[in-house]
Amino acid sequence: MIELPLPAKYCKPDAGSPFTSACAGMATCSAILHRQTHYRRHACDSVRILTIALCASRIRPFRRSSVRARLGVEVQAHEKLHIVLAEGLSQDAGKQYHERRRQEELILYDRKRLECEIRNREEVGGKDKKIALLTDDDRLRLRELDLQLNFLRGLDFALENAAHDFKGQTKQCVMEPSRSSHPVHHEPDPCLRQEVDADLVPHQVFGQKAVIPADVWNGLLDDEDSVFLEHGFLSGLEDTGCVTLDQGWQPRFLLAWCGAVGTKAGRLVGAIPMYAKQHSRGEFCEEFEWFRASCRLSINPWPRLFVGVPFTPHRGRRLVIAANLMPSERDRVRNLLLRSLLQVASLAKWSVNVAFCSEDEFNFFSNAAFIRRDAMQTCWVNRFPERYKDFSEFLGSLRKKNAQNIMRQRAEINEHRFLRVEIIDGSQDPSLITPEIMTDVFDKCYASTQALHDNGEGGSFELNRLFFLSSLPTSLPIAFS
Repeated sequence: MIELPLPAKYCKPDAGSPFTSACAGMATCSAILHRQTHYRRHACDSVRILTIALCASRIRPFRRSSVRARLGVEVQAHEKLHIVLAEGLSQDAGKQYHERRRQEELILYDRKRLECEIRNREEVGGKDKKIALLTDDDRLRLRELDLQLNFLRGLDFALENAAHDFKGQTKQCVMEPSRSSHPVHHEPDPCLRQEVDADLVPHQVFGQKAVIPADVWNGLLDDEDSVFLEHGFLSGLEDTGCVTLDQGWQPRFLLAWCGAVGTKAGRLVGAIPMYAKQHSRGEFCEEFEWFRASCRLSINPWPRLFVGVPFTPHRGRRLVIAANLMPSERDRVRNLLLRSLLQVASLAKWSVNVAFCSEDEFNFFSNAAFIRRDAMQTCWVNRFPERYKDFSEFLGSLRKKNAQNIMRQRAEINEHRFLRVEIIDGSQDPSLITPEIMTDVFDKCYASTQALHDNGEGGSFELNRLFFLSSLPTSLPIAFS
């Protein structure tokens, strides 16, 4: 499925205009009033209330352009493109394959132990005694273990089988020897052989080849891409434990390489930020229709492939093609990535959810037989082509009642004697974003909001404190008030 926020036509606000900050303050006005009431139950007359906003850094477009110029990405018509399935952007990406095999051994051990318990009941009961040899709890536990095994080895199993089919022909697998006593490889399914296209089955890379340098990844981004697609943000989610196997996530990025993979001669020309998942958390999509369709088809909704940015309902490119390719080259890379994505999903027998893609990609996915699913999302955009000069001009464009409500809310904020407004712009000086400030952001903004909506069990949230302290300040330009 593809997730498309409405309205369909999206225009970026002018981040450089003075009105943008004023509008951000207006949008958080009601949230500040609500939080002030909440915190006064726990604090005295001095209450620190934080609001957070992402600021567009003026140096990022220049930095991206310089990276692209240095990498010199260009694809000739005769050059062969290689599709690679990598293990994410973390420095520990090379260890993920063996970590999956380790967890697989533990689950297989639990499954065998449960099977032994069931057999022991049969021996004790014998033929004369009527006992429940397989209880409902046993069935539920076996199903959970089988789903976890499918999550851990389903994708590896499918790709290894496909690589074995084409061994000595078009596709060679670069898999390292498995250290597991229960290897993933099995004999290929003969029913799949006629359906598999050798050029679309991705290579799997491990070890140091699986680690993608930041400048190589950021070289794919253009000046209009969100900072949420940058290497620092995506790798930070992995490095801080927010997106890991233990949390039900497998970063499995599809990459398009021109030339030798992982060498100086090779060039990364396209990518799909993709994750294998065994739950729906962090996708910001309604699940009712998905569950109903799964029940109707008698299939499990998980594991499945998620294409997007974890925990971030921000619209942007999901087929990330190098910005300085010619239009014909971009179409070639984009078509190859999409066909490979469909091939991977078909081999693993998993569904795919593409969340919050761009409008152009939405039409592209729709033409590839993806099912459209609309989602409501409220976005403020500055007037185009003639921008608002200031906040007063924006108020003048509204209905009188709406403008008066906004002015009244802002007046209530200014009259509050416990509130002091201070702007700390980390996009201009990152050293201003201290660990103390980020601790307040986590406790008073993020964790409190999650707890208010009953998200997280036992104080465990999707984004952890380490992400706020170590990764977020360095990966995103942030301003506080």
